[in-house]
Amino acid sequence: LQGLMPGDASVDGQHLWLWGRWIHITDVRHARDCAGEDAYIFTPHAEALKPGHPSFVDNMVLFHRLWRARVPVIVREARGRISWTPAVMRRVTKQYREDRDNDAKKKAQDAAQKRGGGSGEERGEDMEEDNGGEAGQEEAKLRKKQDREATLEVLSCSTWQAVQMTEDAFFEHYRENKGVDPKKIGATPARPNEHIMLKVKDWPPEDDFKRVMVRHNKEFHESIPLPMYTHTTCAPLNLATLMPDWTNPTDLGPKTYIAYGQIEEHEDYECDSVTKLHQDMSDAVNVLVHNQLGEDEALTIRHGTQRAGQDPRYGNAGAVWDIWSVPDASLLRGYLQEHAHEFLHRGQPVSREELMDSIFDQKFMVTKRHRIRMAQTQQPPSQQQQAQQQGCEARPIHPWHFEQYQDEAVFIPAGCPHQVRNLRSCLKVAADFVPPEAMPQCLSMAQRLRRCFKEEQAKQLEQLPEGEELAEVPDNSLYHDKLQGELIAVTSTAQLMALALPATIPCLPGSPLPQLKHPRPLHNQLMAQLKRAREAVPSDAGAYTAGGAEEGWQDGAIAGGEAGV
Repeated sequence: LQGLMPGDASVDGQHLWLWGRWIHITDVRHARDCAGEDAYIFTPHAEALKPGHPSFVDNMVLFHRLWRARVPVIVREARGRISWTPAVMRRVTKQYREDRDNDAKKKAQDAAQKRGGGSGEERGEDMEEDNGGEAGQEEAKLRKKQDREATLEVLSCSTWQAVQMTEDAFFEHYRENKGVDPKKIGATPARPNEHIMLKVKDWPPEDDFKRVMVRHNKEFHESIPLPMYTHTTCAPLNLATLMPDWTNPTDLGPKTYIAYGQIEEHEDYECDSVTKLHQDMSDAVNVLVHNQLGEDEALTIRHGTQRAGQDPRYGNAGAVWDIWSVPDASLLRGYLQEHAHEFLHRGQPVSREELMDSIFDQKFMVTKRHRIRMAQTQQPPSQQQQAQQQGCEARPIHPWHFEQYQDEAVFIPAGCPHQVRNLRSCLKVAADFVPPEAMPQCLSMAQRLRRCFKEEQAKQLEQLPEGEELAEVPDNSLYHDKLQGELIAVTSTAQLMALALPATIPCLPGSPLPQLKHPRPLHNQLMAQLKRAREAVPSDAGAYTAGGAEEGWQDGAIAGGEAGV
């Protein structure tokens, strides 16, 4: 084995030497489309990650090694038995609305019967005759509500403005796979005669996914890879599932995302169906459950050493991803800050002065032109100076660049900046999870969000007339800690202490997972320790390591105040 280099092929050509072992070529995918050192993504089959499979132990050891290093992973063939086509999804939501409205109508009739007396049939006849009565008005309200919910609020990828259109029209254009004529929805295109790409976030709109799509929710949790990590309610390695009900647990999903797509990437104006560059505080798994293919189109799944980006259609995949490593996040921020004016957001060049955080603000889509520039060996002097100020060395920045096919689950580590571009109409289901490996990024990003939040408030105060007070910050602020990472750390610690030390911490008898009998005092004590640890971190140094990477708190800051936690 001496002299083997990563990416070297075996004698039979069926295995590659990666991560210190031989990996079959179907279990890896080349993930670099620009010049530079080759990079690969681990792509095991979903069955090979289930207990009982001959390769389960080896695959889990490698997955754990990569996940601790904050490296993304793709799991192939993560499919269940139920169809996820738009037609099936719409049929389920329509049935949900009808059942809900019938229940509401029956309750209204029962209430009217109790108030007015008489038999149900007599009251029903009276209500049918008296359309202006209370029951008739209630039924009219239900019809209006049903009509309103059949209308979707969709986002235009050209202007990033919300537009209204019916479900029928949205899914009709979804099947056509070419966007929608802006005249049909009263929208403004980025260029004349340009079809607009549309997307719907968090569908269905009328209620929670788990309530509306009951069978699909069950199927998703049964087929999702690595349920010990990813299950949203009962995963032993998902610390967020240990949060007691009284803490208002974080919503982990699943959530559905539906969007159009197009093959060509546009450099000079916004019109592509994209999820712009951002960072998540939690780990996430994103499953592409439906990819709209034409009648004469078939998938050509790339694997092994076949270079990424050689085929502009990416083998008829549904989406293409770019994921940057956690250590590269600070360098990426510096590049975007330096070249902000070259990017467009809502049709206008990005203003460097208005940027609070170039990744948290979600205003950038890094196209291939910029990826090539970031991959250059020699960085510009301004970039080198900024890297030196952050305590890290200026170096080429390379993302993992790869495509996602139908029934593939992409695992995204917390703290890794990433972006997605849809190549064709597709439907994805995603869920969040918080394993122990993600906690350093969760806490580090919570501090950065807190600083951005304070800076945002300070800017708003400067713009207020003298004597006026700052209004309450809306819940949709980009700088809110929606994950509640510190609360997850504290409550999961308390729960695991109760499990590991039942003699010292009273638990509820007979509980499958011991719950603290008196959790609030211990919770408050742990929160106080965490607060003291946070205050012990020097404000000028921040909470980041000396190397500029954002993967954890300084050892000295942790050792003092958080020893108890």
